[in-house]
Order: sequence, then structure tokens, then C-alpha cells
Amino acid sequence: MAAGALTQKNYLHYAVGLDYGIGSLKLSAQFIQKYIMDYNDFIYGEEFGNTMTFLASYDDNSMIYTKIKYNFQV
Repeated sequence: MAAGALTQKNYLHYAVGLDYGIGSLKLSAQFIQKYIMDYNDFIYGEEFGNTMTFLASYDDNSMIYTKIKYNFQV
């Protein structure tokens, strides 16, 4: 394949999340993944892309928001 050439691949992109409340505290977590099917070494980018998000908030408008992003290969 020529350098810089484009290739079309199917991919799977999904998200799984959880929301939970304890009194006025609201907690939320998500895991989002993109998987390129039939991946090969000519593709620029990783076969798996992973994102995790966490959220904690109170009803009194104070909020703590943390986002962690980590890529790993299988």
C-alpha cells in the first residue's frame, strides 16, 4: 500500500455507563471503546481506542469532574 493512501475499515464504537445516587451525591462512570476491525500495520492510529470518564456532583452546584484517558493494546 502506498504511503499516505486511504483505506476503509469497519469499526465497533460503544459505551457502557453507570449512574448512582447517594443522597445529594451523584456518581457517574463511563467506559468508551473504539475497535478497528481487520486492523493492519498500515493504518495510522491504534487498533483500540479507550476512554474512561468519572463524575461526582452534589445538588448544591459544587462539582468534581475527573477524566482519565488511557490507551492499551491487546
